[in-house]
Amino acid sequence: MLAHIILYVIAAFLVLGGMIAVHLAAFADRSTGRPRCPNCWYDMTGSRGFVCPECGHDALKQKNLHRTRRYRMKALLGTLLVLSGCSLAAIPTVQDQGWTALIPTTGLMIVLPWSDNEWVLNEVDARVNATNPEWFRRHNREISEYGRFFAHRCAAIITAERSQPLRLRAVQLLSDMRLRDDTAERALLKATGDPDPTIRIEALNAIAQVAGAQSIIDPGRCAKRVAECLMDTRVAVRTRAARVFDFLQPLHPDAVPPLIEALADERAEVRSTVCDVLTQFGPLAESAVPALINLIDDPSRGVSANAMRALGSLGIAATPAVDKIILALDTHDRRTDAALVALGDMGPIAIPAVPRLTAMLTDETFSAQHRFAAVLTLQEIDPYNADVLAAMEIASKIDDLEIARLRVATELGRYRADEPRQVRILLGMLHDSARPVRQAAALSLGRLAPLRLDEIEQLQQLSNDADFIGWEEAQSALSRAMEKPDADNNAILDSPPAESRR
Repeated sequence: MLAHIILYVIAAFLVLGGMIAVHLAAFADRSTGRPRCPNCWYDMTGSRGFVCPECGHDALKQKNLHRTRRYRMKALLGTLLVLSGCSLAAIPTVQDQGWTALIPTTGLMIVLPWSDNEWVLNEVDARVNATNPEWFRRHNREISEYGRFFAHRCAAIITAERSQPLRLRAVQLLSDMRLRDDTAERALLKATGDPDPTIRIEALNAIAQVAGAQSIIDPGRCAKRVAECLMDTRVAVRTRAARVFDFLQPLHPDAVPPLIEALADERAEVRSTVCDVLTQFGPLAESAVPALINLIDDPSRGVSANAMRALGSLGIAATPAVDKIILALDTHDRRTDAALVALGDMGPIAIPAVPRLTAMLTDETFSAQHRFAAVLTLQEIDPYNADVLAAMEIASKIDDLEIARLRVATELGRYRADEPRQVRILLGMLHDSARPVRQAAALSLGRLAPLRLDEIEQLQQLSNDADFIGWEEAQSALSRAMEKPDADNNAILDSPPAESRR
């Protein structure tokens, strides 16, 4: 460190001395109004004409007699001193980083698109990262103009079709930057068509990174180009292209036709991924309904399941698929799960599935998970439908599925479809062996108040029955119902409540 300081001090003196010498050599000997011969510099004060009496040189013009005298050798000596000082000051840098550290970073950036030497790009990357480490961190911050210039040079590498390692590195750097810039975005889109599949995949990853940071400038153009990658010959590229749509928001309808074509891909993982992507489009993917219906019978269970989930997201446009989805309920595998989810997402258009779902509730060939999911699906289809309410009454009596009974007891108090029937079901659930179910039923009864007189009388009878398992819950429901009495039932029952029997 001390040696470096000494070198810098000596270098500073050399540079300062050289600059003084150059200044003296160039500007110190001025005419200061005295006419002088521009050849021998003889003082021509008092002389007539422009001819020097000493050497005979003809100056031709008056202004030539007032030129500043320049000392070339002294200027050259001063220049050498300046260069020597600069060279001396560069010694520590060269020792630590090599002579290449003397090349200006801006100069390296300028030559990037015309050089196939990967060292140039890595050198610039290292310098920018070392001088401004915040620039490469993965968060949303405004990139400086200096960094933006570097990004443009990286984009130029891609469009100039340099060597494969150089293009790949440029794409990776643009991915790390997450730059919201039209030039960089166009370069990445161009890279998705690169002959090298590694670069295509890396470009798709970069687009996903940029889109994930909500920095895409033209989502429509980007979605269309990414969708075209679904036709790539490499399955890895096609799969990655489909996954990019998870990040492209808002989704653009121009991407739907290529996605529909990709549903016929020979690889199951691609078909499955595309179905998953179409789920995000919702009604925008209405034209995909026929192709998705065909995929319900796909040999791959994953493809079939994802196709049904996608259909469930399409709303009324998926009505033709209901019958096929109902048939998928009997597969007793992941397709059953997908069919239940799809029917629930479809809502009222899935009413034809209610009889089959109702039968599932008591069909012990289905797992408890599937039977409980059937309860959820029925409620999502249309809780106000009479057949659905009948199914809820059946579900309220499934002895081996407490979670389903609890769900029914909770949900029946959230809406008013056929209130007398709902109250009758809930009164019956006060006899349930599970205390949480009885408590949920009591709470729902309170929500459905005001109750009719005969319903209040029944609750009072149950609350006064010392041997009734749900007397406490019945008393709670009665208290809630009495807080909101029916206007037609002004006669309040006078019998005292049951004593506490803890």
